[in-house]
Amino acid sequence: MNLDGRLFVKASPTSYDVVILHLPSPSTLQLNRFYTQEFFGEVEGLLGEGGVFSLILPSSPAHIPLEMAERNRCVYEALRAVFPHRLAVPGDYNLLIASRDLALTYDAVELQGRLLERGVETRALTLDYLNYLFDPVRREIGLAYLGEAGAMANRDDRPLAVFYDLALWNSLVNPSSTPLFRLLSRLGLRWLPLPLLLCLLLAVRGVSPSTSVAAAVLTTGVAGMTISILTLYAYQILCGYLYQELGVVSASFMLGLTLGGLHMSRRVSRLGSLKTLLKVELLVAAYIVMLPLAVELPSTPLARWLLPLLSCLGGLLVGLEFPLAGHLALRAGGGVGGVAGLLYALDLLGGCLGALASSIWLIPLHGFWGASLAVLTLKASSLLLLLSIGPRRLHLLPTP
Repeated sequence: MNLDGRLFVKASPTSYDVVILHLPSPSTLQLNRFYTQEFFGEVEGLLGEGGVFSLILPSSPAHIPLEMAERNRCVYEALRAVFPHRLAVPGDYNLLIASRDLALTYDAVELQGRLLERGVETRALTLDYLNYLFDPVRREIGLAYLGEAGAMANRDDRPLAVFYDLALWNSLVNPSSTPLFRLLSRLGLRWLPLPLLLCLLLAVRGVSPSTSVAAAVLTTGVAGMTISILTLYAYQILCGYLYQELGVVSASFMLGLTLGGLHMSRRVSRLGSLKTLLKVELLVAAYIVMLPLAVELPSTPLARWLLPLLSCLGGLLVGLEFPLAGHLALRAGGGVGGVAGLLYALDLLGGCLGALASSIWLIPLHGFWGASLAVLTLKASSLLLLLSIGPRRLHLLPTP
């Protein structure tokens, strides 16, 4: 059947005795959907009485880098949160086996007896090989890290495995990047007050209106790209990875950008005020707060319609700001070419930073809510700069 795997699991009316997951490691947001606590819960509902679920994760019987340990541990924690019975077999690939109601065992003699009882003939799976696989010392060396306390589960709205898999591959091909990824993994969200404090300091000392407007465009670029990525990822989780439908979500965002830009361009002479820009900034901030709720939607046809609409709305809000900011920056002084070039460059820079930060760091490590909180803080910072301008400075309010 040619169907998205997760969508099939969501919709299948049939129960199964065995479900085998055989996919590459969770190196992307697309693949990560099959290694989360929510997906494991969907598989658990698909298993009949005594059913078994298995998956593999790349590992090593000798040396396990920290990044590999963290990736495998968060997936194992997701499995443990769903299945009361679990068994892990170490090797070049860790084999994880789980069941809701079937007791699993490392007893090689008992397992061989079950095979003989059922008339299952095997050539490679001999008693000696089972004893080798289940050797206690080998398990202690290869799996001890799975039981460490404090590990978090890999979730749909917090795809930790993506970050650690990326960190692992970077440590292998570019070891100099390892300190950066380890710093990001420890940093948390303690940095959030810094943009606010910096902008507060600038506001107290005095900052030009054009700089405040430019900061708003930069942070909106970050917000727009984060909105786009969050919406696409939520759609993958709820509706499956269907290329043509993801195209609809992306096109909806671009449609919103176009409509927002056209609307503001035609009315900028009447609406082009600092007050309007403040309202748009507040609307973008409110939208960012609301967006993580989208991932909580049930997987129904409603999500197929609502998420493209949300994507279009996000694009609309972002599209409103660019012509408005250009109008205000021109009134603050400067030529058309210089203002347009600067604001466009800042918008692209914000989009680039938003794409990198949200997909590599914020969404994987801090989840949907953490990413939204980070972007909200940036928008609050630029909003603070705009509030510090005042209506008398360089006539940024429209003249009567």
